[in-house]
Amino acid sequence: MYHFGHKEVSLRDLALPYFRPYADDDGESESGLLSEVFVFRTDILSGIANESELSMPRLLLFELCRGFQNHAIKVPVLIFINLRRDQLFLFVCGGKSKVEAGWINEICDCEGPGRDTVHDEAIPFFYWDGQHCFRVYDKGRFPTDEEYLVEDFGTRYPSLYFRGTSEKEFDLINEHPENYEDRNVIPKETSFTIKKGEERVTVTQILVTLTNDPRTENP
Repeated sequence: MYHFGHKEVSLRDLALPYFRPYADDDGESESGLLSEVFVFRTDILSGIANESELSMPRLLLFELCRGFQNHAIKVPVLIFINLRRDQLFLFVCGGKSKVEAGWINEICDCEGPGRDTVHDEAIPFFYWDGQHCFRVYDKGRFPTDEEYLVEDFGTRYPSLYFRGTSEKEFDLINEHPENYEDRNVIPKETSFTIKKGEERVTVTQILVTLTNDPRTENP
């Protein structure tokens, strides 16, 4: 069983002025969550992860933590991710203050920053409160009743990012992460450490409930 802390995150508070109306395929007015977006090729990202003896999601998490800490960003930021075929989309929502996130290009050769609305199927991945790094999970989609959980980027389907697993597979992935570049275990501990070379970052895991989400309601 997994027992993490919980936090409500209002996208209206966080993402203003990035709500914008747009016309859907039928010409109806909709509201989208506008963000900065970076697009990674998953083959390149997984290659770098393999060289670092990390999974792809752990590499992303490490680089985001290090980047936000090194650039001393003082405003809250929520990051969504979405996998589509051979691309990973990373959406940066930073509220009224412009987030200087161009350093994300340094993670690997990616496209961005551009501007786009957050995909409907994108999931919250990372939260920065101005001081600390959080790996966040959507409370409504996180299977807390499972005994062992794996985060699997190999599925390419958001609903399957998290899946229950056996103790045997959990231990294999945990002990030999270099053999599983597209997946990693989800630790039961509230906080855990990621090491890349001689550098380390500490990440706290929390469940989040997103409120005022323009993807599901009008702001």
